[in-house]
Amino acid sequence: MIEIYADGAAIPNPGNMGCGIVLIYNKHIKEISKHIGHGSNNVAELTAIKIGLQNLKKTTVPVIVYSDSMYAVKILTGEWKPKENIVLISDIKNFLSGFDDVKIKWIRGHTGNKYNERADFLANNAAMGGEIIC
Repeated sequence: MIEIYADGAAIPNPGNMGCGIVLIYNKHIKEISKHIGHGSNNVAELTAIKIGLQNLKKTTVPVIVYSDSMYAVKILTGEWKPKENIVLISDIKNFLSGFDDVKIKWIRGHTGNKYNERADFLANNAAMGGEIIC
């Protein structure tokens, strides 16, 4: 099982966007903090999920994506119909179709989950101009 904790930030909103991703597979952890330009928090949240998925080498291993963005989760699971960001959402859904087993789950933010907190830190750091990949 691969776990992805993805978070996006826009400072202010809209403003400078950053994505924070924590990838976990067995005992291996990879962190990504990426500045992605100017835009909204919702775009940053969606893009963080996309970047997390793009960094996976195996499409046959089950994946759980955790996001504290109700917007991103509901849009990507089909519970909500998109009214904007249509191209980005379509790109992510097409990318998801290449995986054998992907679940996207909402996780409440700022409640002490260390991986969600780390993704939040990485996203905010990137939105303010810093980037980390390790």
